[in-house]
Amino acid sequence: MLASREDSRGALPVILLGSTGSIGTQARDVIDAHPGRFRVVGVSAGGSSIEVLAEQIVALAPAFVGVARDVREELVAAVRALGGQCPQVFVGEQASVDVVRASVERAGGRTIQASFPSC
Repeated sequence: MLASREDSRGALPVILLGSTGSIGTQARDVIDAHPGRFRVVGVSAGGSSIEVLAEQIVALAPAFVGVARDVREELVAAVRALGGQCPQVFVGEQASVDVVRASVERAGGRTIQASFPSC
C-alpha cells in the first residue's frame, strides 16, 4: 500500500521507524495532533525502551512491530500490563526491509516520493 493513499477509513497509513527515539516520538506527537488523519500500521524500535514501545502499541494499535533484538517476552508482558494485546512481532533480520519508500503530499496537490535502499 502506498503511504500517499488514504486507506478505507480515510486515514493515511504510517509505519514509524525508530518509534521510541527522538524523531519517532516527535512523529508520534504529530500523529496525535491530527486525529483521524493518520493510522499507524506498524512501529519499529531497537528494543531497549520496552515501556515506551509497549505504551505506543497500546495507544496506536499497530498490526506489526519490528524490534532489533529479541525482547518479545518482555514486550508482551509490558503490553498486557497496560491492558493491551501485542500484535505480531518481527525480530532482527525478520524485521528488516530492503527499501524504505517515503511519500509526501504537498498542498498544491503534487506528491513527492523517494526510495532509500536499506544499509
